[in-house]
Amino acid sequence: MNKQTIITILFALVAMAGQAQVPLESVKELTMKSEYFNHERQVLIYTPNNYPNFDQTYYDVIYVFDAQDRTMFDLVHCLLNIACEPDPDGGKSTNFIIVGICSPTLWDINYFRNHDYLPMPLHGNTGLFKEGYYYGKSPDLKKFVKNELMPYVKKNYRTSGRSLGIGHSLSASFVLDAMITDDLFDDYIAISPNCCYDEYLLFIRVIISF
Repeated sequence: MNKQTIITILFALVAMAGQAQVPLESVKELTMKSEYFNHERQVLIYTPNNYPNFDQTYYDVIYVFDAQDRTMFDLVHCLLNIACEPDPDGGKSTNFIIVGICSPTLWDINYFRNHDYLPMPLHGNTGLFKEGYYYGKSPDLKKFVKNELMPYVKKNYRTSGRSLGIGHSLSASFVLDAMITDDLFDDYIAISPNCCYDEYLLFIRVIISF
């Protein structure tokens, strides 16, 4: 087989793939106004392969915090595509919608990641809570998720009603706190949470809750 024949075959395969028009997973980026913040919230929403075609399928929703670090958000849906079992049609059974919640990264609004994930301290201004640091808005982030973001997702996407929250480090602390104080999600994944701030208050609450 000569080079010209090989190239012709490759072009034919590319053309066939284009004609197939198999719906791919997609990520929508949006901004949401919120009554709990003076700035808009950035959100990413992933829908799986064939979501537009399977109009009778309802999906669990995974809420990923720290999605301003895009690798955190992408890691979740990439791992799901690898881990999920194949469906009978030969695709992947990834029956999840994934919502990424971004913390602001712009200095001009004077609001940062720690604002989102740390509550007001109960034991004085020390450590992460000392003067000049950022904290105290985690109750508002919970309200945003519960009262604004979740209803938006439910209204605009086919959801099963089941949800999971996942975070890393301080956002994992937030996820644990949301489990203990608000029962915000059905399931929780907290990766390497910081439990020592505010005189180990979160750690104590986790122990007591079990």
